[in-house]
Amino acid sequence: MNRIVFAAAAIAALSSCLGTSRFTGRPAVVTREDDLRERAAFELKCNPSTLTVVSIVDVDTAGVTGCGQHTVYKYPSSYTGWLANTAIIEKVAETPAPQ
Repeated sequence: MNRIVFAAAAIAALSSCLGTSRFTGRPAVVTREDDLRERAAFELKCNPSTLTVVSIVDVDTAGVTGCGQHTVYKYPSSYTGWLANTAIIEKVAETPAPQ
C-alpha cells in the first residue's frame, strides 16, 4: 500500500514540475513540451496546438502525431533540445470513415 501511495505522489509531483502547455492548456506530458511542439510543428508542417504528444518510456522521449504523420523525439540535454529520433517522418495510415 505504501508503494502505491508513494508512486501516486511521485507522479503528481512530476506532473506539477512539467507545467502546463501554452498550446493546449493541459498539463505537459514531457520535458519542455512547448519547445517540442514548436519543433515538431515546423518539421511536420502542422499547427502546434493540433499535435498529439505522448510520453514514451520517460519524460525525455516523446511520440508526436499530426497532419497525417508521426515521429519520435528525444530530449538528451538542455544544450541540444528536442531531436528527432527517427530516420524518416512516417505517414500515418488514415482510417476510412464508417459507412
